[in-house]
Amino acid sequence: MSKFKLNSISEILIYKPSTKFNKSKISSNSIYIFSFTLGLISSVLLSFSLKILFLIFIWLSFYLYLLAKYTSKLEEKNYKKNLKKSIILNEIVVSFIMIGFYLKYPHFGIMYLFYLTGIIISLYSSSKESLVFPNKFENFLVFTLMILVPNYIFFILGLFNLFIFYRGFKSLYKEFFTKKEID
Repeated sequence: MSKFKLNSISEILIYKPSTKFNKSKISSNSIYIFSFTLGLISSVLLSFSLKILFLIFIWLSFYLYLLAKYTSKLEEKNYKKNLKKSIILNEIVVSFIMIGFYLKYPHFGIMYLFYLTGIIISLYSSSKESLVFPNKFENFLVFTLMILVPNYIFFILGLFNLFIFYRGFKSLYKEFFTKKEID
């Protein structure tokens, strides 16, 4: 039936809508742009203290991102190009959401800076692998925790920053300090 590993939930929520988008000639690029727009709007909602709308928009953005990803796989044309574009758009959204958090909770500014720095290190170190840590789900899970329990933003970001820096520096170490075999 499909080239994806599916269970009944992912088939209903992801695969079927993606195939409908693909058949209706709505491109994955259009879905990515709409997802990106919702992500940017969510950062504005956050800065205006509209927490529930922020959560709705951010998770709707994530859902559309998944639909775009699977629609792109079904199109098969420019999957790698679309993947790189989606990673860049995701990092822009994450940056704007961090700005929204800074506007709302400015006393955690150093943690936001560490978070963005860790993401840049991870993005650089994974540029050849097309694997980014944290991925969109992990980012949005952290953002959800931060908005639900704002008193613990420092600890949530602190723990997550440790994971990000560990992953980023591990990849950088492999890239710069391990011997590469030449064919």
